[in-house]
Amino acid sequence: MFEQYNIPAFFLCKTAVLTAFANGRSTGLVLDSGATHTTAIPVHDGYVLQQGIVKSPLAGDFISMQCRELFQEMAIDIIPPYMIAAKEPVREGAPPNWKKKEKLPQVSKSWHNYMC
Repeated sequence: MFEQYNIPAFFLCKTAVLTAFANGRSTGLVLDSGATHTTAIPVHDGYVLQQGIVKSPLAGDFISMQCRELFQEMAIDIIPPYMIAAKEPVREGAPPNWKKKEKLPQVSKSWHNYMC
């Protein structure tokens, strides 16, 4: 590969180190929260401290599920943006005032569930 494309050098680096560098730090604690897990990664002088890495299963999917359950308990309907034609300002504590689109786009059930 190096000869064919005339590449002078190649650099591999851990994402947490690059994240710290992107924020102007060579030392820091990088929190990476995705859909399935959250990770805390300590970086010191541009090196990841492997023994200090902590992982947690609490992440985006879990938080979304908890919010959805809370909204259901409070009887709050989640309306996806593709169904709303217009919105009007309301006073604090008042129910939302919006108009539904007359012609809804054809979307799959999975897309509708994703948007809710």
